[in-house]
Amino acid sequence: MFTLPISETHAIAIDDSDEDSWSVYTVDFDKWTFESFDVEGEGSVQGAHYDESRDLVWIVAHGALFALQPSEEELFGAPQPPKDFFIYAVLGNTDQVYACGEYQNLWQFSWSSKQWTPLLEPGPKPPRSDDAQTQSQRVKEYARNHPPLYAGFAVGSDFVFCGALGALVRVRQGNVETTEIATGARLVSGHAENGHIVLSGDSNGAEIYKGDFDSGFELFFADKQPSLHRTALNDGDRFIAIAEYPASNLHNLYIYEDEELIPYNTGCAREPFPLTSLSTIGDTLWATDLAGMFRRKNGKWSYVGIEDLKSGAWPEDA
Repeated sequence: MFTLPISETHAIAIDDSDEDSWSVYTVDFDKWTFESFDVEGEGSVQGAHYDESRDLVWIVAHGALFALQPSEEELFGAPQPPKDFFIYAVLGNTDQVYACGEYQNLWQFSWSSKQWTPLLEPGPKPPRSDDAQTQSQRVKEYARNHPPLYAGFAVGSDFVFCGALGALVRVRQGNVETTEIATGARLVSGHAENGHIVLSGDSNGAEIYKGDFDSGFELFFADKQPSLHRTALNDGDRFIAIAEYPASNLHNLYIYEDEELIPYNTGCAREPFPLTSLSTIGDTLWATDLAGMFRRKNGKWSYVGIEDLKSGAWPEDA
């Protein structure tokens, strides 16, 4: 199941266990209810972004874009960038939508013109060689020169994208700026936090950085377990958690205090598995895994799982 928190009280969950048929749930933690409908599936959901102005969910599945209109209970094919590349993430605002992916591709879609424009586009791939060693070297060199962008997020009115080899891209008022983290970490996620940018990497063990494009980034947390990099602030607490990849046998959720990891329990019907996301919206913390969603508000946790959604009944001990 893929879960996308869209506000302090609402989340959209997609049960994609059957890749040919998805069940979509709109979950309301304010009214303690949810609604559901089924659509034709398009594989496994890898990422999503909610456009509130259009009540539209952009979905990445198998490296391609789709659009979900909950009000119409409809999933339809979205306009694809004219260049064929594997898409890792999508996000946007009122008029622009951005898709990033392999070989540092970054494209912008305009609703007004209904056209895609490349913001970053790699040059042509080197010619193939019949010699296997030479071909392998050419492929690796091309990949190093054009590191993929795995994630994107808004920072005020800017949009920031991060990826392999410490790659960072900022789109500000139509201008594209690139930089990199000096360690060359594989940056797999990020978010805005109190005017700063927080970035998570998993290539040299877990690494979490904080900073900005102008003053640079500093490493504030590292661990030898590469999946220990999910992080968010809520109600003064710094949470750090295990991501779903690579596999780990550690406890899955911690509070980070005085440079120490303190194992944390939510007290819900079950504790989180490795997390697909950990994020803060307003005063609310969301923690999602492949089997459900956890919500923390005013220090109190609530939980709804895939079995609850399938049963059609809100859990009594949520």
